[in-house]
Amino acid sequence: MQKNIYRKLYKSKLVYLLFIFTLLMSISGCYFPTTPSNVQHIYDQFGLNFPLHKKAYLAHDIWYENPMAISFFNYQMGKIIPFGTEIKFIEAYPDYVIFETVESKIKCKITNDPNISLLSNIVLFHQFFTTINPNTKVEKLSEDIINKLKQGKIEVGMTRDEVLLSLGPPPLNMTPKGTKVTWIYFLDNKLKTTHIVFKNNKVSYVFTN
Repeated sequence: MQKNIYRKLYKSKLVYLLFIFTLLMSISGCYFPTTPSNVQHIYDQFGLNFPLHKKAYLAHDIWYENPMAISFFNYQMGKIIPFGTEIKFIEAYPDYVIFETVESKIKCKITNDPNISLLSNIVLFHQFFTTINPNTKVEKLSEDIINKLKQGKIEVGMTRDEVLLSLGPPPLNMTPKGTKVTWIYFLDNKLKTTHIVFKNNKVSYVFTN
């Protein structure tokens, strides 16, 4: 009889502790449904951690031939979606993000391979997407320069920040972090590249190889 009493007390204690744990998780905001939504990973604090209920934009120009197979290298081939384009996240998982442009309804998928890109998923996708509209960064530029940046056309005299808005950060396997003189970008998947040379934080020379 005494053993049965201990068993009942033990079970009651477990049920109580489980209730308290669930309550605390709910209050702290850490509770997630048993079956997460397709897009939860984009906002999940253990995923990409984008802020919920905020508009999202492309942080720089994106090129595509097949919108559902965009490389993390962002090869400068095919059609272009310019920086500042508002997007809506559709689906996300640790190594890919599917999104749709709000105005033109183009559905796109970007997939990362950290072993090749040398970037974690959270770092890479935070380079592609932003909750701060990049168009606010070019308000003081001429319409001609803005159009060129949105077409991925880099020319002498442009600043480093303007190049980042247009092309994004250069691939780490071509331009190691901290490199300040020459940034190298892939033009296609056949290793054709464009080299952007800086002097005093402005483009001084551009050539392809």
